[in-house]
Amino acid sequence: TINLKDHGYDVGKYYADVYGTDSNGKQVYLGGTTQTIAQMTARNVTASEVKNSQFTVTVSGIDAPAGIREILVPVWSNNGGMDDLIWYRAARKTNDTYEVTINLKDHGYDVGKYYADVYGTDSNGKQVYLGGATQNVEKIDNENNGMNTTSIIGLSPVSSQQLVNLYNSTGNTFPSYYTENGRNVDLNRFAQLYIEEANAEGIRADVAFAQAMKETGWLKFGGQVSISQFNFAGLGATDDGAAGMSFAQKYGDNENGIRMGIRAQIQHLKAYASTEPLNNACVDERFNLVKRGCAPYVEWLGQKENPNGYGWATGANYGQGIIDIMNRIP
Repeated sequence: TINLKDHGYDVGKYYADVYGTDSNGKQVYLGGTTQTIAQMTARNVTASEVKNSQFTVTVSGIDAPAGIREILVPVWSNNGGMDDLIWYRAARKTNDTYEVTINLKDHGYDVGKYYADVYGTDSNGKQVYLGGATQNVEKIDNENNGMNTTSIIGLSPVSSQQLVNLYNSTGNTFPSYYTENGRNVDLNRFAQLYIEEANAEGIRADVAFAQAMKETGWLKFGGQVSISQFNFAGLGATDDGAAGMSFAQKYGDNENGIRMGIRAQIQHLKAYASTEPLNNACVDERFNLVKRGCAPYVEWLGQKENPNGYGWATGANYGQGIIDIMNRIP
């Protein structure tokens, strides 16, 4: 009699050979047999659609010859590798079905792909892999946190003419600095550059343009960053008084430098809003300092409003200030 305990309760195929030793001490092989010990299996592992910032992992059709001690479900998001890995214990729904609900809040409201593996442990303590499922979270449904959200990702819902009309509606005069000394970028061209660069990275141009207007005071500047830097979102301008990056100095005091300043701002927005790679070469020197995908919504760009304290700016209602400008687009 073979006790599986003596073999660590291993599952799978067992081999038994038989040898006989006669009275003269001669040993000979008499034959052999095999026995297969079935392991725990599951027919399906599925992940439900995301609703109210949650989704459910269901393990069904479980066949457990040695009984079930527990079903564990490790879950993590693709954003940041496995830094948000959590092992959940699934609850029994029927004899052969277990479920567990995953709350995106516990994973920093990451967007992108989530992975759920399932492991079953039988009554003998033997753990086996039962399968896995994935779920792609494109946006966070915030019905329960009382916050409306505006996606940063997407092709421009506005035209360059609408951006021009927005600027003119404020009564501000577009700075002649951008048209002088061979720069040749008037308001129409400036707006078109925002459309082109935003569409290249899949970022909404109205978000980027409105942010630039908020950061520069409708291109008046006057703070740490000067008009000559072509830095339209204060990249590198920190609370300690640093002036920030100069795209004119690095890429030219011309249309190309202006374009690169716009490109860097939009790439920085993409760092916050998405985990997708850049389509253009990176000109944002601070791109890799951002926790990717931590702020997929305009409202979350302010650290005080972001559920996990990340964000572009420390001031209260920073994102709402951008939204207020977007709402003025004709």
